[in-house]
Amino acid sequence: MKKTAQNILLSTAIAVGSFAAVPYNGSAASVTIVPDGGKDQIGSAIPGAITKSVYANFEKNGAYLLYNKNIVSLYKTPNGTKDGSIAPQMLSSSKRHGDWFLVTISDGSQRWVYYDDAAVELRDIDTKNDKLTLQEDVYLHTNPFAAYQTTAKLAPQSVTVLKQAGDWFYIQTAAGQKGWVTTLKAKYEGVTASFTADAIRGVTYKKMIVPLGNERVRPGLTMKPKYITIHNTANAAVGANALMHANYLMNQAKGAPDRWASWHFTVDDKQVIQHLPLNESGWHAGDDEGAGNRGSIGIEIAENADGNYAKAEENARKLIAYLMREYNIPLSRVVPHQNWSGKDCPHIILGRGSWSSFQTAVQKTYDVNEARYRVVTGGFVGKAAVESALARLKKDTGWQATYESTGQPNVYRIVTTTTFIGQAYAQSKAAWVKSRYGWWMTVRKA
Repeated sequence: MKKTAQNILLSTAIAVGSFAAVPYNGSAASVTIVPDGGKDQIGSAIPGAITKSVYANFEKNGAYLLYNKNIVSLYKTPNGTKDGSIAPQMLSSSKRHGDWFLVTISDGSQRWVYYDDAAVELRDIDTKNDKLTLQEDVYLHTNPFAAYQTTAKLAPQSVTVLKQAGDWFYIQTAAGQKGWVTTLKAKYEGVTASFTADAIRGVTYKKMIVPLGNERVRPGLTMKPKYITIHNTANAAVGANALMHANYLMNQAKGAPDRWASWHFTVDDKQVIQHLPLNESGWHAGDDEGAGNRGSIGIEIAENADGNYAKAEENARKLIAYLMREYNIPLSRVVPHQNWSGKDCPHIILGRGSWSSFQTAVQKTYDVNEARYRVVTGGFVGKAAVESALARLKKDTGWQATYESTGQPNVYRIVTTTTFIGQAYAQSKAAWVKSRYGWWMTVRKA
């Protein structure tokens, strides 16, 4: 399923002032389109309209492979002077500028190549180390392009994915075979699609999963998330809340949308609504089949005028922290939409110049609600005293625990090996121990 840079939507929020035109009991084809303005927008595209997915001056370091199917020109600089040409071959790049890629040619010098998908195929490489179940026979390739197919064929089986590039996977079999395979019929193993609870850290959680069948809204492509991508809806209209976005996606999925647009959650000041399974990718990052779309959970934060935006952002932080723990995603991989395509999104958070402060707030939320902590006692003099206290604690609570030296001669403290999720919950356990035994207590991050 190859999507071009021209037809992958880089934005995912309903156009400002357009809600009056949205018939939410049917097709959403009459959504009004307003100028992009560098912000997220949702809407059915004007027929024939083209939206570039990566901004012209966007620069990003990465791991890219290109295969020029025809003779293509080389340039000294992006949009600069032509400086020769090269025959069809595979090229590697570690830097892009818009749709220009810096490549090293045969003489060791560097030139720029323009990514025109009529002449050049692009692979945005993301490293992995995950289990994948192949559900059909596939051929091994030496590189992630059809031109590099070998005669070796694999039957359906479980493999380890070392790299991914859209629908291409660099795999290793149990027998040690390595190579690139391409398939739409594969599933990452051990990924939760959704959650059974009706609330996430006190925020109402609902599922309105769009149906399969319309790849422009629910592509149905396997994903094991490594990133969380944050968006603002760029729609301050009254009523532009999480439910209205959910209805919008439902109508798009049931109709004939002109854009490729979908994301996993919309969050407002009252609730979180999930739209896509978390083991499937969406179209929200603007990077075609790169790691933004194919490897990240997309979260839209609503900014409707009749809502409390500060509360919506607080609710989003709770969701982000929860997902970080659930999928073992570090804070460094919680990124703005801008990270993938250069778009000014999330425009409210970026506009106040505070992405780092947003990350700090997410970390604080994570520490309070999601980080694992151990309960630690004060010191006991002598091994006999600490062993007696340890036996009593284990008997009364069933917790696993041990003791360690405080660094002072013959003074020990008890440390639980049982861990508790969230600082507040761990502190409540420590308070219970203190009230029961009178011991001095604290908690320690696991």
